[in-house]
Amino acid sequence: MLSEKYIHKTVVKNAFTHPLMKELLLHIPNGGYRHPIEARELRLMGVRKGVSDLFLPALTKNYPGLWLELKTETGTLKPEQENWLIKMRQNGYAAEVTRSVEESIDLLLSYLDNQYKPISILNYRI
Repeated sequence: MLSEKYIHKTVVKNAFTHPLMKELLLHIPNGGYRHPIEARELRLMGVRKGVSDLFLPALTKNYPGLWLELKTETGTLKPEQENWLIKMRQNGYAAEVTRSVEESIDLLLSYLDNQYKPISILNYRI
């Protein structure tokens, strides 16, 4: 099975072949272990639990941007991640979970082509 890190890197590599995604797609690096002092500093600077892996701040007909949480086929969506996605939807953003490179790229392209249709986040609970 592919790791989440592999999926993430491959999604970004493929997405960066698209001019707009190369310019705008970004990762918010707030996961992983941090020394307690560094973790405290980052919290004071606004790091939040549950923020999605990728953000595409591209305005479409219906949304100001897309938040994307990447998981493996069996990866678990943490409550903080689910809450973040729900809050983003409540604030007018597209927000989804994907479980493969192909699903992620298809979603990003459909979003930019104004073909995005929300999927229930709750379908991804395990």
